[in-house]
Amino acid sequence: MDARNTLNYSVSIRNEENHDTPLNKHLVIFFLCFKTFSYIFEIIAGTIGCVTNSMNMIIFTKMGFKESINISFFVLSISDFGCCVTLLLYGISTINAIKRLFRDIFINLYDVTELVVFTPNLMFTAISMFVTGFMAIERCLCVALPVKVKFLLIPGRVKLILCILVLCGAGNQLASYSAYSLEWRNVFGNTTMLVIAYTDDVKRIFDILLPLDMWLRVAVYSIVCICSIIIATTLMKSLKWRRSSASSSSKGKNSQSKEKTDSSTNKETKATRVVLLVSVLFVICYLPTLIFNVAIQTYEEFLYINSRQIIGYIYEFLVQTALIFQGINITTNLFIYYNTSTKFKTTFNEVFKFHRRFWNCFSSE
Repeated sequence: MDARNTLNYSVSIRNEENHDTPLNKHLVIFFLCFKTFSYIFEIIAGTIGCVTNSMNMIIFTKMGFKESINISFFVLSISDFGCCVTLLLYGISTINAIKRLFRDIFINLYDVTELVVFTPNLMFTAISMFVTGFMAIERCLCVALPVKVKFLLIPGRVKLILCILVLCGAGNQLASYSAYSLEWRNVFGNTTMLVIAYTDDVKRIFDILLPLDMWLRVAVYSIVCICSIIIATTLMKSLKWRRSSASSSSKGKNSQSKEKTDSSTNKETKATRVVLLVSVLFVICYLPTLIFNVAIQTYEEFLYINSRQIIGYIYEFLVQTALIFQGINITTNLFIYYNTSTKFKTTFNEVFKFHRRFWNCFSSE
């Protein structure tokens, strides 16, 4: 079994022998145009994402980590930054000049990309997924048991939980490195090239890691979906209750204490709303990746089809679609934070004063 084809985002060198039924030329043109668009988009999204997630990390550091939700957002920004870097590197690796450069120095760019880009991308994506799942569960508990959760999920415990989640998200992909490495080998007669070298246990390792990775992703994705529904339903009920309470409330001796309670409730509601938007964006943008992961696990032959067959083009189409949606997901969080969190917006305008007018264009207020 060629392990190169077992990696989820592997875009390995495919057999170019034209012994299959040729595709309709219009379909071929469509796929080529789509791939070109996706390569350009990945470079743009990777660049923008590196900038926006760097800004997120600066702002959350400035805001401090007394609130546990800020810790989660900070870790999410770090993992999204890693996704942006790998996405940018992949986009750059598709440039013809880069391909020629690596070919001239006898390095197999596809193999290097697989180890340096795709596996780390899967790792950072898994970490982002785990952190988003944790935030969704935390917000669900906050709306269900607000008092208990506030004392249970103190910053110290949240940091410990996030460290464990990071290790879980990274562990599966890091373990895959035990199956291969880069080595200089003779590939074309006397030509020595840097390529991937696989161990004898590669099939056994990936037979364990790939199903485990898929089921973990399906489980966390399901949790985020369920929690998002619960949070959305609770927010709607809370909004109706607050409207009815406001209309029937009367001014009295307890007005000051009521204002403090409302202020605390509004703060929690805003945090919950931010998590809900991030979760919904994750659910939408991660769906193509999940479909691709399930497809290659349920239909193994999907990975061995000749690239000139229709299924080979579908394979590439799913890969590029997943990367495009990933790019959307990891570049838009800054705009969600800026429009839904007053504290984030205030801190952002203080830190990046020279960009205040520009960023106010994206404000909903």
